[in-house]
Amino acid sequence: MLLKNKKIRFGLIIFLLFETLTNLLAGPKNIGIVSNAFATKKKYSPPKKAKISRKSDLAFPVIVKEDKSDEGSEQNSVKNLRKEIERVVNAGALRNSQYGIKIKSLKTGDVFYEKNPDLSLLPASTVKLITSAAALAYLKPEYTFKTIVYYDGTMKGGKISGNIYLKGFGDPSLVPEELWVIANDLFLKGVREVSGNIIADDSFFDAKRMGDGWEEYPKESLYTALVGALSLGYNTVRIVASSSSQNGVHPAVAVDPPTDYIDVENRMSLRRSGEKASLAVRRVNDDYDENEKIILQGRVSNHGQAEAYRKIENPPVYTATVFKDFLDRRGISVKGKVIEGLVTGNARILSVHNSKSLSNVVRDMNKFSNNFIAEQILKTLGAEIRGTQGTEEKGIEVEEEFLGKIGIEKGSYSLGDGAGLSKKNKITSSQMVRLLEYMYNNFELWPEYVSSLPTFGIDGSLRKRLNGFFSERRTRAKTGTLNGVTCLSGYLVTADNEPVAFSFFANRCSDPWAVKSVQNSIILTLNKFSRNGISLEQTKK
Repeated sequence: MLLKNKKIRFGLIIFLLFETLTNLLAGPKNIGIVSNAFATKKKYSPPKKAKISRKSDLAFPVIVKEDKSDEGSEQNSVKNLRKEIERVVNAGALRNSQYGIKIKSLKTGDVFYEKNPDLSLLPASTVKLITSAAALAYLKPEYTFKTIVYYDGTMKGGKISGNIYLKGFGDPSLVPEELWVIANDLFLKGVREVSGNIIADDSFFDAKRMGDGWEEYPKESLYTALVGALSLGYNTVRIVASSSSQNGVHPAVAVDPPTDYIDVENRMSLRRSGEKASLAVRRVNDDYDENEKIILQGRVSNHGQAEAYRKIENPPVYTATVFKDFLDRRGISVKGKVIEGLVTGNARILSVHNSKSLSNVVRDMNKFSNNFIAEQILKTLGAEIRGTQGTEEKGIEVEEEFLGKIGIEKGSYSLGDGAGLSKKNKITSSQMVRLLEYMYNNFELWPEYVSSLPTFGIDGSLRKRLNGFFSERRTRAKTGTLNGVTCLSGYLVTADNEPVAFSFFANRCSDPWAVKSVQNSIILTLNKFSRNGISLEQTKK
């Protein structure tokens, strides 16, 4: 009997513990989401609106309905939203700048907020939104850029008695690894020797190497890398100096990719451990028909390393020289030299290389705001739609035609390049929102377009913006920055997942960081906004 009572008491204790634990788990946060048979009934009280919480304490957003008895109408919700945005705008950061703002619901067409929406301003790199939209619309997301190897003369017994031609068709994504694949393809097709030259054909584009107004920027800046129909590795080269010296006097120097096109004079020195490494690169020749000569100065300490990137001055010759170096390494001897020229009429195709799809190229351009890619796409657009040679002017003509088709009249804006560096670019925030609205409603292009944009707090040029807040993944936008210019245009969703298009243009900014703070505050306000008494809460990890 005693044993039986002990068992009963033990079982009762287990039950009570289980019931207590269950009641703790069945708190107010679970009411209306999960019911539990063992949970004690508690009077429901509406959850408080969520504060801005750090993502480190959270897992994912959950939509939780609130008691709407004390809330105003939907109309009042939108009115309150406008008041809050107006308060942020008038706080002072934009006081001495020129700016235009437009925010529009893509679900209802409601304009949530606008201020100077028809003021033409410099859009900076947000002009890439136009470049990518026109390219996807005319060339289509699956479009690929070609690089073709031709040969003339005869091919017998692995020997080409004649020249080979390397012709580019504007591929902005061609990298050394892919050029090696082309060289290997020739080897696999039995080529072992070329008696003539390698001729670099760059004629798919015109000879203009920079976009409109790019010469205003520092000559060695990588964001003005020269363009060309036959280009390699964004037309930049990496130079690395390390302490693993071969002579004990100068650091070892490596050029990536390894090529005879870069002639290096090493004047660097080795220093004792602990000193900061430095590397300065200076060009010494103005004739780039065959190579570029550079002088390296600076120092590297024990176990140290220094590196620098420099843009290439003659893209077609550089690309063809690297190709010649790869052929030699693969076991194909080229007796002649690298020269510029055109593919002859009797030349035959030997190898064709296709780039990754345009949708992926556009993604690289927008995520990292790559000016080189933008200008390559613009000229390709001109060449494919208006005919070769591809020029900046032809590309802009195609963009103007595209904008006209979606209701933006020619003459109400101006375009100077495809990247956003040109001071000729002028557009209104209202026009930018019209573009975003069109792309959102075009299912054939929308998935590739929106996925190309940087995501707040996650990647690209927005990876550090509001990272750690619940705005992560809820806003995708393109940044635009020049001296005194800070712009942001793109898409977001509100608390109840209502899609919104927005455009912020600010010119003549004395404090760009303060302007970005205004942008961030408005983005957060919109992410939290709801028409329906729904708030964005966060569950803990």
